Amino acid sequence: MSNLMNNNIVHIFFEAAQKYPNTLAIVHKGQTISYDELAKRVKQVIAYLDTKGVKAGDKVLIFIPMSIELYAYVLALFAKGAIAVFVDEWASVKRLKQCCERVAIDAFIAPTWIRRLSYFIKPLRKIKIRISPAKKYTTEAKVSSTSLDQSALITFTTGSTGIPKAADRTHGFLLEQYTILEKKLALKNGNACMVTLPIVLLCNLGLGATSVIASFNGRKPHKMDSALILQEMKQHTVGTVVCSPFFIVELSKQKQAKEVGLVKIITGGAPVFPEQASQILAGFSGTKLDIVYGSTEAEPISSIDGNELLLQADALMDVGLPVGKVHPKTALRIIGITNDHIALEDNQTIQDLCVNEGDLGEIIVAGDHVLKRYFNSPLAFKENKIIEGDTVWHRTGDSGRLVNDLLYLNGRCKQLFSLENKHYSPFILEYLLQRIPGIAMGTFIKKQAEVIAVVELNEGVKEIPKEVLEIIPNTRLKQLKKIPRDPRHNSKIDYAALNQFW
Repeated sequence: MSNLMNNNIVHIFFEAAQKYPNTLAIVHKGQTISYDELAKRVKQVIAYLDTKGVKAGDKVLIFIPMSIELYAYVLALFAKGAIAVFVDEWASVKRLKQCCERVAIDAFIAPTWIRRLSYFIKPLRKIKIRISPAKKYTTEAKVSSTSLDQSALITFTTGSTGIPKAADRTHGFLLEQYTILEKKLALKNGNACMVTLPIVLLCNLGLGATSVIASFNGRKPHKMDSALILQEMKQHTVGTVVCSPFFIVELSKQKQAKEVGLVKIITGGAPVFPEQASQILAGFSGTKLDIVYGSTEAEPISSIDGNELLLQADALMDVGLPVGKVHPKTALRIIGITNDHIALEDNQTIQDLCVNEGDLGEIIVAGDHVLKRYFNSPLAFKENKIIEGDTVWHRTGDSGRLVNDLLYLNGRCKQLFSLENKHYSPFILEYLLQRIPGIAMGTFIKKQAEVIAVVELNEGVKEIPKEVLEIIPNTRLKQLKKIPRDPRHNSKIDYAALNQFW
């Protein structure tokens, strides 16, 4: 494979634009753009970036919500060899400062109100190149060449265990991810796919598919208008949805869900338990449900069909949540759990760290679609990577086990605890809590010698159900009006935020 521009994701998009010029590329809130129009817009943005002094290798922070304009700018930056940098839209000023300290920003793209506000935020105030996404430019510029090992995209982990890590995605990494997602999506020219996960839309643009961006504000998931989104699906004949579990579960509760005619649902970013899978399959009857397990650094790791998850539901209490067969391009091992850094000694291999088959341990992965580096984060690399010759293994921080070539998840390694010589996985305990009528969400936390059951009750429920004490006797009960969720997918418990209550 050549190491030049004609093998990266930008070239794949321009090839699709030549093949399918009149096909709608993106639909968003009544706005549409064809592949040919988007290709022209990308070249215009390249020319505009040239006038602003953006160069290859520059790190450009983007404050544009998921929209047609976002992808015009991302593709233009990729085409210039510049690096697109994203901070989540829910990020606080503190988090923004942490991210800017990790990655020295050369320019930023933002609407007028954010550019004005930036003068009051120190990390942004010193950035000289400020770009308006509303600017229209008619001149078209050429696409530059880039190498596969060149950085293309920097995003940040949620930072639940401290300062967020800067995930450094190269053009080669994005290309490998594209080849995997291409097969999983199985989209053809003209197929309509609704997406809430930004990286997936980049893949769609190489397939000639029409991407429908849902009318969904990730900063305010509780204000999600399910009826409107289902109407968008029906209007644009959406056959595939790629989204978070929270998003699709909420849609499946609506009676109109059965009328949409979805063919496939791909969901990931948070665990999907049997009850959730059952809800989705009942709401969208006749639809294939593909549940993907992965992380920021490795996507996908494994996947399981929704019906298969229901058939394996009984395994949950004994071995963990079934997350399916490991993807063929993912090398996976289960090693002993430790909080220490891991560096292989001379003549030592990764196999020397592995537990026996079926035993619980930490999941580690390797592959071309597994992130091999962080930006300006040597400590993060040391904590999360293991070097074995030319192979970089990624420590997921998740506990699990392999049984008969199937992967079972047991939650974060750091959340496991022991009590009276018995080991507990809060991940499994959370599943038991969810099954108790009246409980919306809950978990168990061990503080010194005491175990606390933290629960959020459904609306209208006054008291914590007594069944909670049957899970772990002598547990102290704690009720919260709202248990903190992860801000990215609104589906998992944010343990760092939860710990602030004690």
